[in-house]
Amino acid sequence: MLLVLAGTAALPAFLVYLWFRLSRFRFSLPWFLCSLIGGIAAVFIALIMGFLFEGFFAALGTALGGRLSLKGVFTAGNLPASIFRAALVEESSRLVVLFPLFAVFRRLKWGFGTTPGGSVDCCAAGLAGGLGFALAETASYGAANMGAALLRAFTAAPLHGACGGRAGLAAAAFRDNPAAGILRFLSAAAIHGMYNFLILRSGLSSVIAVLAASSFFVSSLVFIRRSPGWNGEKGGRLPDE
Repeated sequence: MLLVLAGTAALPAFLVYLWFRLSRFRFSLPWFLCSLIGGIAAVFIALIMGFLFEGFFAALGTALGGRLSLKGVFTAGNLPASIFRAALVEESSRLVVLFPLFAVFRRLKWGFGTTPGGSVDCCAAGLAGGLGFALAETASYGAANMGAALLRAFTAAPLHGACGGRAGLAAAAFRDNPAAGILRFLSAAAIHGMYNFLILRSGLSSVIAVLAASSFFVSSLVFIRRSPGWNGEKGGRLPDE
């Protein structure tokens, strides 16, 4: 069961790396593994940020004499919980990892970000990091429920991959164009929040959430595939355009 769990959690990341290799995309194994590990680390950062987030508002409510009530704000199933507790916190945790990771990649002179329109490397690294995030989440869910691990491997992984790719583009843009970086970050948070909000509802809403996440994931792959760094081909549109 442990082997099945590990294989299930790692399957989406393995398939994406296999696609990179078969397509001859210039994204090396060290880049991919470091990005994947960074995504796993982002899970723990997100947990810490989540606790700090709740503690901040609890302290603020106390300071205001109880006038700021958060009752119901962080309960599962409502929009504020989906956006603030999950989407914004998790997407912020990606940036906490991606900024230093990109700096290390460039310092090691691995040629990272030097392709024409080099943001494609950042998008691919962010996407791999998103899959690492999903891998850690899938493993944690699978430890309690194997069925949940199988379900999340094919639903949450595309969502985290898609949002991770956009977070990578955001991290790439912040240095030269902060406004563009913020917009790309917010697009990732909006997609994540929409998914969280819909997936908590049964029936058609959850199906729409999965289809939307898969669509955004494919759009990130298409952006990478059509980039100037891919065998000299013309660049594609950004995945959130």
